[in-house]
Amino acid sequence: MLVGLDGNETDGYKPVILFSIPQEIPESDSFVCNFCFPDVDLWKPQCDYEGELFSFVLTSETGDRRYGWCKRYLPPGSGPRLPEALCIVSEVGEYGMYAQLLRELQEFRAHSQECATDLMAVAFARPMPTLNKEVYIRTELPHHGRQTIILKRALDSRLGIVPYSCLLEHLTMPVLLQAFGALLLERKIIFCASSLNILSSCIGSIVALLYPFEWQHTYVTALTMSLMEVVELPAPYIIGILTKMRPLLDDYDLPEVLVVDLDNHSIVQGIKDESRIIPKKIQRALTTALQSDDDSADVQNASSSGASLKNQFVSDTTISEAFLRLFIETCSHYRGFILEKEGEETTFQREQFVKAVHSRSIRLFLDWFTQTQMFEVFMSGRLSQNVASCDFDQRIAEYREEMESSTKSNHCKSLKKRSLSEKMRIFFRESGDKIKRTFQGAYV
Repeated sequence: MLVGLDGNETDGYKPVILFSIPQEIPESDSFVCNFCFPDVDLWKPQCDYEGELFSFVLTSETGDRRYGWCKRYLPPGSGPRLPEALCIVSEVGEYGMYAQLLRELQEFRAHSQECATDLMAVAFARPMPTLNKEVYIRTELPHHGRQTIILKRALDSRLGIVPYSCLLEHLTMPVLLQAFGALLLERKIIFCASSLNILSSCIGSIVALLYPFEWQHTYVTALTMSLMEVVELPAPYIIGILTKMRPLLDDYDLPEVLVVDLDNHSIVQGIKDESRIIPKKIQRALTTALQSDDDSADVQNASSSGASLKNQFVSDTTISEAFLRLFIETCSHYRGFILEKEGEETTFQREQFVKAVHSRSIRLFLDWFTQTQMFEVFMSGRLSQNVASCDFDQRIAEYREEMESSTKSNHCKSLKKRSLSEKMRIFFRESGDKIKRTFQGAYV
């Protein structure tokens, strides 16, 4: 859809849908344009605006999520004017593919609104490509002739939703681990940033790192000024606000909220126990794993083409793999404690699952983590729906094969007895090249 602002400086502005595909959208989706301008109260006509690309998440009453991708810019013209926004809403999370399409749409919009809406119609009619496959969009641009736009989906669905590398650009490892720990404990967290791009990318990334678990509570990537009272909700939440709005937090009593400043890589407010939520051995393991990625230094130089994009993709992969490895190391034995009895309800033996771990600190970690709603929903899906297998289970099987193989090898006979950080260091040293080879061809 194409979204603009209607109104004046005296009475204020409100987002309006200028064009959409399909043209008739459900009334329940008419509010989507508001997510394109969560900062509508801060806008006034201007001559210069660099523009920005950001995302948001729409959650239905049943918990189903859709992803919104938005590109804001100043439309063609001269003198002070209001911005427009191009927005794509999809059930499929594909950051790279939709970001490219939005850039193409903006280029077409620079010629005329009709050019942009024509491209929207053509793109909407094309089928969604499968993972790691391309889709070709053919259209015409005045004075440029026939145009072919090639869009490609990510190789891994988990890597298509967000650019994980932004986390290491805007958070130090200690702050990232504290924020992630608060997420695991299902606390209230507010992220602040000067741009919607930074805000949505970092929030989306840290939430995606919870895989195979999912955040079950309030999730708003960019809160509007009119809804600031949401920060007083009693239930857990993840909320993003622009830095210009942060002083408004002083009007609310927020004693149990973690406030993270993405611009300054710091924690502004917390309960002071965040550094102890994740066991130290797990913190060391994650730090070790991410430091093992030789391409991490290239993250800040990553761009949308060539080798830089490949380096960014490999870094995204390494970050995702490191946190997934955390859950594999701590929860891989969960299926051994699913109790099935003929004629009785299938149950999960939570206490036995926790006690099965030798490390005291990880037992404490699992004791409270298994009582969170995200863990309960995860297990419910495997009990009530009788889910036989998933990607996480496949990764667990690969992990066990790796353990058996490493145990038989001469240089790793004592791998099972090694510390978590040592095992993760060995994993990324021996598997790092394999990861890079597997994903290096994802973007060419």
